[in-house]
Amino acid sequence: MLAADKKRVQRDLGLACLIFGLSAVVTALAGRLGWDLHISSLFYEQGRGFVHGARQPWSFLYHWGTLPGLLITFACLAGLGGVALGRVRADYRKPLLVLVLTTFVASAVLVNGVLKTYWGRPRPCQVQQFGGEWEFQKVWPPGKPGRGRSFPSGHASMGFLPIALYAFVRVRPRFARACLGGGLAYGCLMGAARVVQGDHFPTDVLWAFATVAMTGLVLDAAIPEHRELPSGEGGGRWRRPAAAGLIGAAAVAALAMYLTAEPFYEHYRRYLWIRDSVREVVVQSNVSFVKKQVQYSGEGQARILVDARGFGAPWARWRLCAVPFNLPGKLVYVYHIETEGHLSELFYEARVILPRSLEGKVSVSFTEKEGFPFRRVGQP
Repeated sequence: MLAADKKRVQRDLGLACLIFGLSAVVTALAGRLGWDLHISSLFYEQGRGFVHGARQPWSFLYHWGTLPGLLITFACLAGLGGVALGRVRADYRKPLLVLVLTTFVASAVLVNGVLKTYWGRPRPCQVQQFGGEWEFQKVWPPGKPGRGRSFPSGHASMGFLPIALYAFVRVRPRFARACLGGGLAYGCLMGAARVVQGDHFPTDVLWAFATVAMTGLVLDAAIPEHRELPSGEGGGRWRRPAAAGLIGAAAVAALAMYLTAEPFYEHYRRYLWIRDSVREVVVQSNVSFVKKQVQYSGEGQARILVDARGFGAPWARWRLCAVPFNLPGKLVYVYHIETEGHLSELFYEARVILPRSLEGKVSVSFTEKEGFPFRRVGQP
């Protein structure tokens, strides 16, 4: 290894360790001082939830914010193809490869495939402090796998992705610095959108940045620099590995798009006709609601609102059947929900809104029951 290469590797690995250490210190302070709950509470309204997240530009970023990262990845794939065909400078190979592999390793595998699945941290909208059912979970120790997918933020990891283009610093220094600044700014904007929407805590965004940055630095240290070969020796040595690398990179990009599936959201509203004899409203469903709310309002008719939120393939579908039954002293609504296509994450929220005149007179309960949706409550 040349002295310059050895110095570069030491610098990259040192920076990766520094980012990890600083992120760990900030996370420890956030846990001790309660920064996550405090910052998230700024965007939460009692009885209404994280209503600001449905406004612009947050809603636009939620639905389309990962697109720039995917476009950059495909552009780098095209650049690798150009290098293999001799149409793009050979010294661009390494920085292009760093970006493509960072998309796969950091965003697709580490963030969306491993940490979100197994860390078990509930989202802000799922914790008890903000009307949810689960207890607040600090970053560490990890929680129960599958009980929440808040840590870290997948959207923010795709927002921070352009910082990996800093690997161009040795061949295009101005471009590399612009990508670093733009990636930091856009990643913070994406992270802010997810915090405002009540889907991530600030430390989830911090570790999305740390994961992308550390992965990019380690890859930059591991991939060797391009070296000019003597005349007549360059073609055969590069084209075969390049073709294999291009095919592998294309598979990586396809997997990255699959794991960063588009946001999924469905909203269902049903009005209630409550007789004078009714003393209890029962909401029965075949799914578990991670958030259940009962509100009394002086405006509008009694109603049930059901929201389904998560991430899935573009062809994923959601169907809901609702059947009311009047029993002695009860009004029972039976919900049956079915899904089609791949959904990497899906959770349900239910809200019952009753007129204020019924407060203290009509109670509301939620039950979970599997079975045929049109079977009457109480029947065997």
